[in-house]
Amino acid sequence: ADIVRSLQPLATFVIPLQSKTVDPDIRSYIQKSLDGRDGFKKFTKEFKTEIEETLVADSQGMFRLVDCLLRILEECLVPTDARAALEELPKDLDSVYSRILGSIHETQRTYVQRAMHWLAFSAEPLTLGQLAE
Repeated sequence: ADIVRSLQPLATFVIPLQSKTVDPDIRSYIQKSLDGRDGFKKFTKEFKTEIEETLVADSQGMFRLVDCLLRILEECLVPTDARAALEELPKDLDSVYSRILGSIHETQRTYVQRAMHWLAFSAEPLTLGQLAE
């Protein structure tokens, strides 16, 4: 009873996380990615700025979403494809994950599905070697 009473105030304590709080960190991550990854070297400085502004605005405070969107853009072979992709980027993580899963070749879907089940329901984290078995 004493433990419950002492922990009760903590259970109702909410720490709000607003995207504006992490936007500077997300912007920094995007800048470092655009400057450091080989896949972005083909883009002009102006286009990189456009990518940065778009991703910060669409990030919803989520680094994971930004990283996935950067990977989509990085895969584009030419800047015109990247510009088209920038206009059609998924707006949330669910859409990103659906796109990723949809891009898996039909012959590999069974293996991917099994791996996802093992990862999701494993009693402890699996190593790549364990998953390969």
